[in-house]
Amino acid sequence: MKRTAFSILVMLLLLFAAACSDNAGEAGDGEGKNRYTVTVIASEGIRITSENPLTVNEGERAVFTVAVDKNTVVQSVLGGSYDHKNRRLTVPSVGSDIRVTMSGERVDYDTSYSYDYELIGTSWDKSSHKAGSYQAGTRITVSAGLQNRSFVGWTVGGYISDTRLPISTERELALALSPDLVSSGKVTLYANYADGNVMYYDVNGGKMKAGTDNLDSPYYTLDLVDGRLKVSLSKDYYELTECASTFYDDGTFVRDGYVLTEYNTEPDGSGEGYSLGSKFPLNLDTDTLYCIWSKDSEHSAFEYEEITLPRPDGVTEKTAPHWVEKGIKITSYSGDDERVVIPEKIDGKTVTAIASGAFKNRSMQELVMHRRIILVEDGAFVGCGSLNKIYYPDGIFDITNDAFDGASWSGVRSLFVNATIAPRFASTLEGAYALKLTRLMANTGKPRIIVIAGSSAVQGLAAGYLEALFEGEYCVINLGTTRTTQGYMYLEAMNHFATESDTVLFAPENSIYMLGEPRLYWKTLRDMEGMYNLFRYIDISAYENVLGAFSELNKGDPDAYDPLKSPRYYRSGGDYGDLVKANNTNEYGEYLLSAREKYCDESRYKWVYKITLNNRVKSIKEGSFLNSDITEDYYTAPTWCDMLDTKYKDNLNRVILSAKESGARVYFSYCPMDAAALSEEIKAEGTGWFATYERMIADNYVFDGAVGTVSGYVYHHRYFYDNAFHPNDYGRAYRTYTLYRDLCALLGKSAVNGIFDVGTDFEGCLFEMDSLGYPVTDIDEYFVKE
Repeated sequence: MKRTAFSILVMLLLLFAAACSDNAGEAGDGEGKNRYTVTVIASEGIRITSENPLTVNEGERAVFTVAVDKNTVVQSVLGGSYDHKNRRLTVPSVGSDIRVTMSGERVDYDTSYSYDYELIGTSWDKSSHKAGSYQAGTRITVSAGLQNRSFVGWTVGGYISDTRLPISTERELALALSPDLVSSGKVTLYANYADGNVMYYDVNGGKMKAGTDNLDSPYYTLDLVDGRLKVSLSKDYYELTECASTFYDDGTFVRDGYVLTEYNTEPDGSGEGYSLGSKFPLNLDTDTLYCIWSKDSEHSAFEYEEITLPRPDGVTEKTAPHWVEKGIKITSYSGDDERVVIPEKIDGKTVTAIASGAFKNRSMQELVMHRRIILVEDGAFVGCGSLNKIYYPDGIFDITNDAFDGASWSGVRSLFVNATIAPRFASTLEGAYALKLTRLMANTGKPRIIVIAGSSAVQGLAAGYLEALFEGEYCVINLGTTRTTQGYMYLEAMNHFATESDTVLFAPENSIYMLGEPRLYWKTLRDMEGMYNLFRYIDISAYENVLGAFSELNKGDPDAYDPLKSPRYYRSGGDYGDLVKANNTNEYGEYLLSAREKYCDESRYKWVYKITLNNRVKSIKEGSFLNSDITEDYYTAPTWCDMLDTKYKDNLNRVILSAKESGARVYFSYCPMDAAALSEEIKAEGTGWFATYERMIADNYVFDGAVGTVSGYVYHHRYFYDNAFHPNDYGRAYRTYTLYRDLCALLGKSAVNGIFDVGTDFEGCLFEMDSLGYPVTDIDEYFVKE
């Protein structure tokens, strides 16, 4: 009995000690630590009922108990966080003497109640508070994010109706969770837009053909209204982006003797044109797109022979509905049209192929190719030196750029690419670029920060966090994509998308694909799926292997080192597993994955990249992803090349100048880099190497300047995920904050926000901080010590 009583006494003493420790900021014994004082200053109606001020050890937390009058609501806490349910104020990780301010507001209702709160809207609508339970009187700020759609107003308890009217029509609304907003103990706020999910197509002289895939889709429903096709987009579809995908060319719209070439906002084609399958903003003055047709060239000018093109193994009618096995191959053309339109059918037979020499030495200026062409032989269009514009279907299975000779291709300035196959990569990492570009198309109401980079941005930049750091002054567009795409192509297209108020940052990894390689790669085309309109804004003659890259995408490139490759026609949603799992990106198109929520995972990390920070970068023959294939022979191995070679440097400078034509300022920016992956030369010489690299960029390229310095973006190995350019979620937060401070210096602004002053609840961001608010890191350990 005595032992039991003694045990109870010990337990009570331990509980009492723990309670004292909790209220004393978990101070511990304090041996060898500084001690700091935390003082809480509270406004009328708020009382601190525990010890105040409170002294705690360095790095530990201070906890205060709070009493709040029933007609007072806590509106702000500067220097700590307040839990209204437990009535506790907490100051984490004390590193100095602190004064915490609690401000309250008097209201005419009882604030001792809590209400569940939720915002119902699109992924673009924002709220200052997540769904959850909050004290009555809590101030909530919401904003209607779909800038390209007409906003109708905010309603409570349901969407707008004859009996439920908006409480406000302002796009940004601040309100308190008061009893007059409550229904069944809950405040549910709704964002209402005009009928922006409806588009109309006018066949404009054609007709609609029944029984096609477009008429049976989970993404929209179709109705005929006054001779127009009314398309009502499903909720999941139109809320994914701020723009809608137009119909790809599956034969829904047909016109005898004509080929469908684009959609346009005007029936005569004089308005804004959209390639078939590309994105269309829902906020234009018109809700109607017109089919634009090109009349067939005279059928008698063509000679042909019958041909059979069996589908390869795995290619089915469902995955390639445009494929016709028994058709005809054009062998010659004797006409002299300036605009040659290859008919879909001649004598009732489908044209599926074009023979070598069929259009040799023709004087045409424009070429229109229809959706059912499968094969184009080498030499088909040699000697066509006047050619300057091509309408091209993306489903051609077998073609190379050798279909044209150099003289014929060099004059082609415009390539209008139409989708003839349904999108395969929507809502995956590989399909995220269309999502990013629609944000660029739709968000034009404020200055923008546009970041163009490879995977170091799609995995290492948090646009929502950066917007919050700038307190909503800028819209941030993260155009990060995969490293092995021609990211500089997106920079060139800024001549169409950017404006004088925009700041464009180019932050390439050390890959020649980002730094001027003209040979187009199939990955670039995959990432552009759904955004073929971009081809309208670049000089296509400056690129090589354009048509061949489409064929490689369709067939699967047998020489591609990417282990995830497979023929486009063969792909299904689950082929890539976790890497491209559906919906693994947020609304900014940024890569989210649970495995990134920890420090560097050596079991996944691949030492495939060595960071040189000189003129030597990974070439188009960069090698496999196997660690055993790494070479440090930067100067002789074919896996490395010279980025300052005129072929690359002049091409990149051409693109920079093109982007500047928009009036935007274009800057070089540094991508996040793993200090452990720096080359041995850098580690031996130290940070002086960084300054040499910065001078090399400044001396050789026509950027308007640089943002930050190299050393600001070289981080400790622990802040990376699976390779030297892929920050984990801690690294993403740190890189984003570093960029914020550098942009403030560039833009002449004060960096008023610390790394966690705007909160730490951002998708893809994790925050580890020392007492000054910076990650715990020391890259000096990677440099040779004297």
